[in-house]
Amino acid sequence: MKILISHSTKFITNDKATTKKWNVDKILAYGTDIKNDLIELPFNESDSDVTILIPTILDSVNALAYDGANFALRILFKTIRKRNKGINIVLMGCETAESFLRHYPYPNIMKIPGVSYSLFNYGVISSLNLPPCPINRREGYKDSLINLGLKLPTSFKSTHSLTNEWSLYKWNSFMDFYSQEDEGRLNFLYFDYIRAIEKINNVKTRYIKNIETLQQSYKSLLGKERKILLIDDNPLWHEFFKNFFANSKIIYKAIGTDFKKKTADEILEIVRTEMENFTPDVILLDFRLLEDSDANETSDNISGTLVLKDLKGTFDNPGMAYGRQIIMFTATSRIENIMLLQNANADGFILKEKTESYQSKEITIDAISKMISTLDNAIERADFLIPLNEKLNKLSDLLTQHYNQDSELKLAVNIITQSVRQVTQKNNLTEDILKLVYLNIFKIFEEIKKCPNLVEYPNDYSLIIHTKSKLNVCSHGKSFISKKRADDWNCIRIYNKDSWHEKFCKEQDLNFAICALILFRLGFNQVDETKWNDIRIIRNCLVHGPNKQLAERNLDLSLPTLKRYSLKMLDLLCAILDPSNIREVSLIEPN
Repeated sequence: MKILISHSTKFITNDKATTKKWNVDKILAYGTDIKNDLIELPFNESDSDVTILIPTILDSVNALAYDGANFALRILFKTIRKRNKGINIVLMGCETAESFLRHYPYPNIMKIPGVSYSLFNYGVISSLNLPPCPINRREGYKDSLINLGLKLPTSFKSTHSLTNEWSLYKWNSFMDFYSQEDEGRLNFLYFDYIRAIEKINNVKTRYIKNIETLQQSYKSLLGKERKILLIDDNPLWHEFFKNFFANSKIIYKAIGTDFKKKTADEILEIVRTEMENFTPDVILLDFRLLEDSDANETSDNISGTLVLKDLKGTFDNPGMAYGRQIIMFTATSRIENIMLLQNANADGFILKEKTESYQSKEITIDAISKMISTLDNAIERADFLIPLNEKLNKLSDLLTQHYNQDSELKLAVNIITQSVRQVTQKNNLTEDILKLVYLNIFKIFEEIKKCPNLVEYPNDYSLIIHTKSKLNVCSHGKSFISKKRADDWNCIRIYNKDSWHEKFCKEQDLNFAICALILFRLGFNQVDETKWNDIRIIRNCLVHGPNKQLAERNLDLSLPTLKRYSLKMLDLLCAILDPSNIREVSLIEPN
């Protein structure tokens, strides 16, 4: 089977007389009979002794581009992937072979078995009589293709598109989201080259264990009930993640396919609205949402960076998504971009797989495994950080609305809040970090105890709680709190003239003041209804070391306990500070 590819039907017609004259079986016109997308090969996979004759230049306007020679390579690469046989390629030029090799970027093309050069001349071509291609299995091309020296595209848009499409191709193929390859998706020569190399380097059985581990992680991820929002301008990524999260408990949504027609400000408005309506736990945010304009921007003005900064804000001025996990979905691995995004409070990165780093299918396993791990970690962080930041916001709002005049309290709580946000944003939620978070939040109780709009100490034996009116909880020789023992504050509000509370008023004891606020401001009969005793015992154990009370109350200092009680502390703080929670307290006088 000999096929001649012509510049145009104007020069060579595909009729019986012409094919016979040129001594070929078929003549194809480039752009009409065979197109650059190369969706199908110009011959059957079963055909033997195939020879392709093709001009080195298809576009005469740009002769030094040698687009015909590049197209010949693409035919070769696709042939390697599609069939286990070799192919003869005759490059037809209007210059000497020496001149062609001197000007063509990849002169090692002539070292590929079955590739030869000839003048584009009727007499020469019609008399060609080539032997069968010496390659009978695709693996025979391996060394010559690796030595070809094919270069990555150099322009930003080309490299960005290539990485995007390669990652789509590999991840879709690996996850079996393609019924068959979408051959017309990309026209990069390097893309076809790397796919040919991939076909030659068959997957080894040693990767099977890695795949099984990945599948277990994937199944675990899909079992979680969370909301994930993808913000990306590429509809093919929308489709990939739709398939990725299919048949799972994860609620998935994607936006951005129309972003190319929007300005950065319009995109921000759309994203804000979606955040309010969908309230995702995790956001996958593309680094470059506006590829054309982003190409000319500095890193801190790239569209994805602007969206990140707007949603996250800073620890002292949090945005609407602070606490929600924003994972940057990006093709960039440049250290300056990663540092910039980290400083803008990105919570993690999912890097798209790059062609230049491809060695085997193990690379794809590693890339998808890292993505699953990143998503899993983001969901776990969101479970704690979203309610943490929502409660911190509520605390801040209460201070602004009702305690704005208490500048010392507001300043102290703001400093503590900023510290908590900063330490949880910049670090993994380890045991040490959560201990630090817990102790920081506990400090707010100390600040509340000193707030004159909540607690007053008129003398050494009195404590006044601000309820709907001022209530003198303790006076010399009598008390409205019954103390059963030195460290038991599951108290009932009764009159007790044998009180020890003079000591606690004099020392302005924290436990005594908070118990009084819980009983007489919030109207509880038992302090334990608010978990205050647990909160206090955990704090004491963190500072002084575990004691028997921890075990007696079935408590520990594990990560789940520290997370749970950090949130309970904030609930109690908000309850104490919220004037709408004040209850009328009726006291039981002794008979």
